Amino acid sequence: MRVIFTAYAILSASVCFVLTLALMVCDEFSEWFDKIVNGVAEFMYVSFGPVLFTFCLFGLFSIPELAHECHPHYISSNLNLMDITILLICSGLSFCIVFIYALQHTNRVAEKDLGEEHSIFYQLFSTFLNRQRHKFSVERKRRQALRNHQQLNGASNGGVINQNSSERHHYQLNSNMLDELRQECDNQNNGGLFS
Repeated sequence: MRVIFTAYAILSASVCFVLTLALMVCDEFSEWFDKIVNGVAEFMYVSFGPVLFTFCLFGLFSIPELAHECHPHYISSNLNLMDITILLICSGLSFCIVFIYALQHTNRVAEKDLGEEHSIFYQLFSTFLNRQRHKFSVERKRRQALRNHQQLNGASNGGVINQNSSERHHYQLNSNMLDELRQECDNQNNGGLFS
């Protein structure tokens, strides 16, 4: 593990050298500088993400061998907490880089696929969204009809029915809304997944 961490230290120094050299040679607003920075960023994502995470996993599997200090002629009984700490920190950092890289890649794929109306991702997203809208509207209509039905029953049970024609019309609309809601629920229960 020490050899790998030494190689990563040299790699970091060489990346700094390349970026400094690119800044000295190219104008910072030029296209070449953008290409160099993007290439270095992709290289850093890969080398400090999945590659370092793989090396750290190998190190985590061999923690019992890394737990003791090694001297030139013998293995000491003293615990080697420095290497284990470095290994754990590098494992956490490389996992975070892998996670961020995966999020960026997923975001790029999603932006590309959501822009095309005939892609599978867009079709699934729009189907899910339409179903959620339909459920929301049915639930809203059900609550409104239930509230109106309770008002109608409360008014008829209490004996305080106003014979005003506008109220009768309102109660008639509520009963039509209940029928419409029942029909929508029946249609939804009879339909398929993508109906």
